[in-house]
Amino acid sequence: MKKNMTFLFFIMAFAFNVPEFFIGAAVAEGVSARISSFRPASGNFSCGERAVSSLEIKNTGAAPASFWIGYSVRDCRGVWLDAPFTGPVELKAGAVSAPVAIAWTVPDNGSFRTGNFTVRMALWAAPPNDPSALRLDFADRQDAFHANNRNLEKTFRAGELEIKPTYDTCRPNNNRGMLLFGNVSQIDSAVAITIPKKSFDGGEIFSVDRFGYGVYSLKMRLPAEKLKSVTGFFLFDPDSEDEITMELFNDGSRRVWMTSFIGGGEPLEKVERVLSFDPSADSHEYSIRYSKGNVEFSAGGKVIGTISDKEEKKIVPDKTNMRVHVNQWFPGWIELKPFSDSDRPSSDQRVLISDLKIVPDKKK
Repeated sequence: MKKNMTFLFFIMAFAFNVPEFFIGAAVAEGVSARISSFRPASGNFSCGERAVSSLEIKNTGAAPASFWIGYSVRDCRGVWLDAPFTGPVELKAGAVSAPVAIAWTVPDNGSFRTGNFTVRMALWAAPPNDPSALRLDFADRQDAFHANNRNLEKTFRAGELEIKPTYDTCRPNNNRGMLLFGNVSQIDSAVAITIPKKSFDGGEIFSVDRFGYGVYSLKMRLPAEKLKSVTGFFLFDPDSEDEITMELFNDGSRRVWMTSFIGGGEPLEKVERVLSFDPSADSHEYSIRYSKGNVEFSAGGKVIGTISDKEEKKIVPDKTNMRVHVNQWFPGWIELKPFSDSDRPSSDQRVLISDLKIVPDKKK
């Protein structure tokens, strides 16, 4: 250990007039300071707006000193983005600074993902861009604010309906990747959802509008490579979490699961069938006929399953405010074992979606 300087690192958690945040501090011989209050940005921001965070610092050393303050935010992918640091802030021994505010301007480009952001403000004994600078203290707040990237507000068409890609989930399903906006693309009159080469990341689309009872149909061609991924075609009410799903396995088994959920949770009923055709060899039509108390699933022009209310139990959602969703992903279901690197696709694998439409049921 060097004679002229010793370092002490410790972690503390403080609660002020905001929820808990995390602080880590270091003390150098002859220079010490701490963050005495921390007010991270909060709320919702769009491109071009400023997310302002502030702090106050206390010189806990025995002599006057100068300090610098850095400000960084982390998006839901874990990518850190820096605002310009500020300083010097000069303080006498024992003095507490006035609030120091720093703004991070939300970029108007594709450099970040829509979602919640972590805020970090750090206290330095020298400018942070100096490689020898010592960080004296820092404060973190997870999910401090939400920022929306309007560059990710694109819409697509795969038939009659206007659809949008789902925002990046930023939540891996165990080791099974994420649903990423960038994996959705328009190819002529079809929309492609791609799992990139050597990746577990998929994608999802949903209809801008919501619908009630009726026949929902589309054409899809599943990935050519045998994967442990699933292609989902489903109706979902984001308010109630009611859901009606058709899930096609991309592993060559031709299996299809048809399920019904009310209020999320476990499926109230699940029907499993095996398709009579290869869903990856060509584009085939799939449909969900949704009516009060009954759902009928079809593939290749043939009915392959039904789910109906029972006298003793409600099975089919009554809510009729559904969005249409299609996704391709590696599910994180509990019954599935963790995947290995060999389960990643050897080349880009896509689901092609076209002729998406709905014929409403006009019966009340």
